[in-house]
Amino acid sequence: MGRGRGWVRGWVRGRGRLARWGLRAGLLMAGLWAVFVGLQFIGAAVPDRVIAQQIIDSAGREGAAQITTGRDNLLGHRDDRSTDCVAFGTGLAPADLSLAERALEVPRLGNCRSIEADLAAVAVGDEVAVNYYLRYWAGYAVVFRPALALGGVPGMVAVGIAGLVTGLFALWTALSRRLAPAVAAAFTLPVLLGSDALMTAAGSSVHALSLGVAFAGTAAVCLAGRRGLGWMTLAAV
Repeated sequence: MGRGRGWVRGWVRGRGRLARWGLRAGLLMAGLWAVFVGLQFIGAAVPDRVIAQQIIDSAGREGAAQITTGRDNLLGHRDDRSTDCVAFGTGLAPADLSLAERALEVPRLGNCRSIEADLAAVAVGDEVAVNYYLRYWAGYAVVFRPALALGGVPGMVAVGIAGLVTGLFALWTALSRRLAPAVAAAFTLPVLLGSDALMTAAGSSVHALSLGVAFAGTAAVCLAGRRGLGWMTLAAV
């Protein structure tokens, strides 16, 4: 009888821990949703005309070629400028759109082949055709739009490089201290040496930032593991 009661108490405690973990996960997801929506509003608040003029000025005499055409990097691969082209136009919208519509509907220029003319129109306040990407978050807008407004294309490249380097440093630091430098090497060197990942910062700021976020996310999961499996799972969420 005592053994049966002990099983029941263990089952109840297990259910309680599971409920608490589920509540924490739900609160975390709700909190992240609120933070991410807030970040969308911050990115959308940056003036479109300033961004468009800065991109045009930093493109220089090469014009659209600087914006849309990739170049061969040091590994002989063609840099992918198409994702950066999409990032240039993300958030640019007709002037009559409210801040909420800009933040939540994710407008962007619809065609990279005409982006030079579209940017010139935005820079002088003319209307342009846009698409609405409701299914995408476009979280990079919160860092790339201010960077473009302040420094044009070089500013966006600088943010991409900073994101990649910061994420890589965080991953190496966390894994080396928590586990071993060999583990940090196993998580990063195959990607860095087996691909042109180190070349992406100059050729595709979006890809560079994505790699940095992936590295930093792995570091966060590793650090959370110090507090147990539950916290590590929440960090992965």
